[in-house]
Amino acid sequence: MPIASDELKLFGLDLRTLWAEVRSPWRKLARAPGWSWLAPRTVISLKMADGTASEWVPDDAIHGFRKIDTAALAADDNKQSAFEAIMLPDDLLLRKKLFMPRIDGDQIKQALALEAMNSTPFSAGDLVWGYATYPTEAKEDDSLMEVELTLASRRRVEQFLGTREGLGGEPQSAEVWAGLSRRNDRALLMTGFGEEKRERATRRHWQVLAGLAGTVVVLCVAMAVTPYLQLRARVLQANLAYAALDKSAAPAIAKREALLKADDQVKALADIIGHRLDPLQVIQMLTTTLPDDTMLNRLQITDRKVLIVGQASDASALMQKLGSKSEIREVKAPSAAVRQPGMTKEAFQIEFQLTDDFGVSEANAQTAAALKGDSVTTAEATAPASAASGAATAASGPVVAASLPAGAASAPQSAATSAATAASAAKAPVPAASAPGAQKPKTTGTPTIGGAR
Repeated sequence: MPIASDELKLFGLDLRTLWAEVRSPWRKLARAPGWSWLAPRTVISLKMADGTASEWVPDDAIHGFRKIDTAALAADDNKQSAFEAIMLPDDLLLRKKLFMPRIDGDQIKQALALEAMNSTPFSAGDLVWGYATYPTEAKEDDSLMEVELTLASRRRVEQFLGTREGLGGEPQSAEVWAGLSRRNDRALLMTGFGEEKRERATRRHWQVLAGLAGTVVVLCVAMAVTPYLQLRARVLQANLAYAALDKSAAPAIAKREALLKADDQVKALADIIGHRLDPLQVIQMLTTTLPDDTMLNRLQITDRKVLIVGQASDASALMQKLGSKSEIREVKAPSAAVRQPGMTKEAFQIEFQLTDDFGVSEANAQTAAALKGDSVTTAEATAPASAASGAATAASGPVVAASLPAGAASAPQSAATSAATAASAAKAPVPAASAPGAQKPKTTGTPTIGGAR
């Protein structure tokens, strides 16, 4: 079953007294000696019952007022009597002395309001009261303070104010005070009359002061944030400039990428031409290596892998002889050599690899060297452009745009020169085939190398 409660609390804090608890430390700070100069300099002109006048100022130490020297007031031009008060005679007052613990002003008012209601002989609507505090004389207990509670009848106070001159017939135009019983230079406020005017002026003073303090805080924050905002604006401006530069350099970058792609293709073509195996040189090498009694029925060349199929008197000796050649490596037989009944020779299959530097014609080597030379020239021409485009500076854009067309124009010329050189190399006679004394392969039905059966 839920417990009904009218207490407004959040995390142990009473929300009804939260504002008072927040305001109390600031009031104590304003009364501190180091900050008291910020408080408003309020001077009240007090008229006594006998018609004399004197100047008084608020005294927060006793929650009342104290009398000041007229000569000191004349020397201070900033202090002016902007408010008026009237002192009540003692025959209109009832006094009561109390000892209370040292608590905040709002709590004192609540406790004394309850005490005044319980102690007054007047009705609640006719009650006027005020209080002031004294330092306790009990030295053994400094936690207590002496409070003087003063009571009066509102009806009789208003009658007294109506008899005073200079009030214009308005009894609540001035504040109403009562003197302390033990101090002639101290007084207390009887609430409910003209003190609202002074309190409004005090609130206005603190509001203006708070506004100035807030302005100072805002200016300090602005001073702290301004460098960051300036740097952020510079970064945004730099990003916009970089985006504009990137957009203007896009055509040059596209041409550079196209040139690099063409350069890669030229390199790949140079590798293919520089490692292309010449079948005529392979045939010449086999003609000089194979014995005369060896016959080839099949010659298959795949890249640098060669497969020979034929007949020989000793297939193992033939494999050893091929393996002794410097340009031949990885000699192996995919299948065993077989001698058919009644035959004097063995049927063999031998597979081997040729080295990379064997079988490349002079024309192909020159073409590959020319293509690689053009590729190196193009790379050297595009290197400054690549570094400039990576740095993304404004001066690098024209350099890239100027260097790319030159490289792009040289690439088609290199490709055309390479194609012409390759065509002339294909038409040129092979020196190995026309060399004197070279033994040509004999064929019987199918081309053979080494001799006929």
